[in-house]
Amino acid sequence: MKFPIRRKVILLTVALSLALTAAAVFISYVLFSRQMQHDLEEACADAAKSLSDAMSETNEEMLTELQQKIDVLVRENRAEIEDWSFREDADLNEKNAFFALLTEDIFPVNGRIGMSFDKLVFLNEYNAMVARLNTVVTSSHLHGAAVVCYDPDRGELIFLADETSPQSPLYHQPASVMRVPLESRKFFLPAGSDTPFMEGDYCVCTSMLRMISYEGPPVFAVVQDSLSSMAGYQKSFIRNMAIVMLAVTVLLALVYVLFVDRFVAKNVRRLSDAARSFTEQMRADTEGGLTPVRADIRSRDEVEDLSRGFDLMQDKMTEYIRTIEEKTAQEQSIRAELELASRIQSESLPESGFEARGVRIDSLIRPAREVGGDLYDYFLTDDDHLFFVEADVSGKGIPAALFMMRGKELIKAHASAGKSPGAVAKAVNAELCKHNEEGLFITAFFGLLELSTGLLRYARAGHEQPFLVRGGRARQISEESNFVLGLFDHFGFEEDTLVLEPGDRLVVFTDGLDEGIDPAEEAFGYDRIRDVLERTPGNTLPALYDALVTFANGAEQFDDVTLLQLTAGSVKEWTLAPPVYEDITAVCDDIHEILAGAPGDPVAELCMMTDEVMNNCISYAYEGVAEPELKITLQRIDGSVKLSFSDNGVPFDPLAQKKDPAPVRGIEDLREGGLGIFLLSRFADAVRYEYRDGRNVLTITEELL
Repeated sequence: MKFPIRRKVILLTVALSLALTAAAVFISYVLFSRQMQHDLEEACADAAKSLSDAMSETNEEMLTELQQKIDVLVRENRAEIEDWSFREDADLNEKNAFFALLTEDIFPVNGRIGMSFDKLVFLNEYNAMVARLNTVVTSSHLHGAAVVCYDPDRGELIFLADETSPQSPLYHQPASVMRVPLESRKFFLPAGSDTPFMEGDYCVCTSMLRMISYEGPPVFAVVQDSLSSMAGYQKSFIRNMAIVMLAVTVLLALVYVLFVDRFVAKNVRRLSDAARSFTEQMRADTEGGLTPVRADIRSRDEVEDLSRGFDLMQDKMTEYIRTIEEKTAQEQSIRAELELASRIQSESLPESGFEARGVRIDSLIRPAREVGGDLYDYFLTDDDHLFFVEADVSGKGIPAALFMMRGKELIKAHASAGKSPGAVAKAVNAELCKHNEEGLFITAFFGLLELSTGLLRYARAGHEQPFLVRGGRARQISEESNFVLGLFDHFGFEEDTLVLEPGDRLVVFTDGLDEGIDPAEEAFGYDRIRDVLERTPGNTLPALYDALVTFANGAEQFDDVTLLQLTAGSVKEWTLAPPVYEDITAVCDDIHEILAGAPGDPVAELCMMTDEVMNNCISYAYEGVAEPELKITLQRIDGSVKLSFSDNGVPFDPLAQKKDPAPVRGIEDLREGGLGIFLLSRFADAVRYEYRDGRNVLTITEELL
């Protein structure tokens, strides 16, 4: 939900107005309270000082006599006086009656008849003093006034006179006592005289009477007043202050809102509308590009600067988006071209799993970019020789890929001519050195395998040392290396030889494998390659690359990774011309001997299928054929066996024969001639038929593991 700026300004203004009013009222309350307390303290101090001065001059003799008489009463009746003085639940009338009876000799209640002249003078002076107290209380609007004698040893006040109403709970009868709190005792000493102090809501001030001939404990005039007497003035002042402040803040808020709405909010709304329109264009992805929306603000302040900045931003953004679209189109075109180049490059490489007379070559390539600088190739130069090569071009990207394609064509051209690996390397090097101003070069491993003997001749031109896995152990071959291809044309290229035995695996790789790094920049290395090769049977290339990815742990692949694995197997061939039924037993016996040590079930299944295929071939294939011939080839590579049957009989595809629509529950349900198809479909892992060079060729694949 949107919250317009105008509404925000109004709410903010109201909140500020209330806050200012509350602050003003609070400050006024504090200041007024302090001023009231100050005024109250001054009034109490003046009243106490006036009483003290007046009584010191006019009532010294009477006060001296009064203090002495009351002192005697207190000493003689202290227990009862303290009991009635400190008892909070005492009945006021009974309390007054007790003290009236106690002080009857000092203040007779029967009038002046029979009273001595001295006592009459004493009473007149006492009444005059009480009247003076009343006058001070009335004129100064005080709460009360009293004359007390302070006993510093006990910390008690002994009241001599109290002008408070006798009906008030605060009234203290003459001769009554009151304990003074510890914190207030200093004000009843000569040093603390004339200093007002607060006791709760009451302001109290003591002023010691300075009597010349008086020698007893100090006598003080005490006045007190309450802040509650000024509460009405305080409330009235605060109320009036709140009304005035609220009116002022409301007026200022109204002016502020009108000003903001006229000079700020209006322009901000225009700027917001322009921004919204431009944003809607971006969200709608308008065809033909964006059109800047102008707010056109002329306020001569920061909002105008913001509007101009927004206009400039729109222009720059429109231009930037147009540039990005052009670059994106170019990048998409380049990406499409790179994808096409990558596809062409991939299609130019032979497929993995190439087999030729007991040898299989597996391959895996993972470019670091769309196109890479690694290459591999393998092909038969004649019926008995397999040539293979793996190479790595310096650099990456398109230049390396083009140089790689040039090298690949040169290698294939010279290798197809029947040259040895060293001769191929020398010829290719001489061609690459021509017109190589960029200084690119190729590292390569060339191999030529004689299929009939397993003899491998190879030459290494600066390439990584391959691994040979034999008997479960992996070791590197080709300790010595020739120079790289493409830089100097006067080097020769020496060759090495190796005889591959059945079960051997030769693994060739580029430096993208052993030099692959993890986030800590540690290299994958030869030891990890050796470990994967020794613990992984069969085609180890996927396991090698997966181990590299796991080791990299998310680190970017900076170089192409290309892997080749040449796996040597065993081959057995039978040529039967013409084939006879007795050959079936001989061939099956040979199969059992060749596959000795393999699991029994797959071997038995192969023999059953061999029996059925040979039987069908001998029985039906050679009708009208002058010179019947059946060639059987058994090829074992790792745990896979391929059994190929090639006859020169009439064309016949057993896999294309229609099957009975009725379900086959067992051999007894098969019609004549259907057992072979049943066995092939039940036991073979893969079956392939082709008619090639005038011969029927049926190939059965069986996995032993």
